[in-house]
Amino acid sequence: MENHKNIEKTKVLHKHKTIATGLFLLMVVIYFICVFTEKYNDFLWLGYVKAFSEAAMVGALADWFAVTALFHYPMGIKIPHTNLIENSKYKIGENLGGFVVDNFLNAATIRPYIQKLHVTNYVLEWFSKSANLQLINREAVLFLKRILLSIDDETIQKYIDKKLIEIINQYPVHGLITSGVRMMMEKGDADKIITYIILNTKNYIQEHADLIKERVKKESHFLVPGFVDNIIAQKIVAGIHTFLAEMEKDEKHTIRMEIYQKINTWLNTIESDEDWQLKLQTIKNNMLQTFNTHEYATTIWQNIKNTTLENIENENASLHHYTRQMIKDAIIGIKKDIEFQNKLNTWIRFVVYKYSLRNTDKIAQLITTTVGNWEGSSLSKKMELEVGKDLQFIRINGTIVGGLVGLIIYIITKFIQ
Repeated sequence: MENHKNIEKTKVLHKHKTIATGLFLLMVVIYFICVFTEKYNDFLWLGYVKAFSEAAMVGALADWFAVTALFHYPMGIKIPHTNLIENSKYKIGENLGGFVVDNFLNAATIRPYIQKLHVTNYVLEWFSKSANLQLINREAVLFLKRILLSIDDETIQKYIDKKLIEIINQYPVHGLITSGVRMMMEKGDADKIITYIILNTKNYIQEHADLIKERVKKESHFLVPGFVDNIIAQKIVAGIHTFLAEMEKDEKHTIRMEIYQKINTWLNTIESDEDWQLKLQTIKNNMLQTFNTHEYATTIWQNIKNTTLENIENENASLHHYTRQMIKDAIIGIKKDIEFQNKLNTWIRFVVYKYSLRNTDKIAQLITTTVGNWEGSSLSKKMELEVGKDLQFIRINGTIVGGLVGLIIYIITKFIQ
């Protein structure tokens, strides 16, 4: 795109150079025609035409020299104070930097534009487009992937290991046990556990009734007939089965209530009895000595990392849906919160205003350095392409104006004579 523009500018510049040079050559031809014609004819008007063309040539040459001296050495001759752009690029850069700072980067110029800044409007409008939302989501997920791949696994595992030990040591065992059991009782989980135990006990007795019969026969007197032992055993099995069935169905059963009472008594004992607390703490310390927390930390981190990476690679995974929804929710929240938008815009304006004025010297230095680092011939070419066309009109105007001035001088001279 840039090359195409430069080609077009080069063509336009060449065209106007041709026009200006052609006009000069026309004046040269007219002048010499007048010179040769005067030898053989004494036409009155020849003097006027000759004076016009002669002065026009002078004007054209003078302006050609002036325009050419800006960008090149005229005819390659290194005449002092020519090729000005290339030889004065550092001064140009310094003056340009000062000009930009003094005229564009001052408080009075910047303030009206900064006051019109509504960055949140642009950002929200940009985010509202589906393609941009997908782009941000993809970049966010890829950023997470780069973090996961570059992070030191050993450091994370040591951190998790340390936190596991801290958590275990931070909370007293008796407190964890009592809190956990009481929470289970409040949520009804204890009822379910007791019911599960009763049900399985009932089924176990039913399925192993023969063992009870054998035990009854073994403990019975040898004079008691076997059928009597069987009847007793059946009664025992049936009685236990009925008793357990009643406990299973009745949540307010006496035995259940006694169990809850015993549990509460035990929990109160643990909370108040230092011997119990010391025993539990000793058990915990012994477990920590054999419990490989580092291995668990490694497993936890590797599972988190591998699962996350798998979700990143799969665009239909929940991670992508979650990040998209999170971005959407954030955008919706900002759109609704006008007060937040105003605060954010005010803060952005303040920061832009503050740093624009604070760094004006750096901007001037940047412009100066950039221009100074350009290759001299390249800078001349760039500037000639930008303003060269207009400068060729100076040559054209100089030819015409020079001719007119010469004609006027000739007329005045004739009049005086």
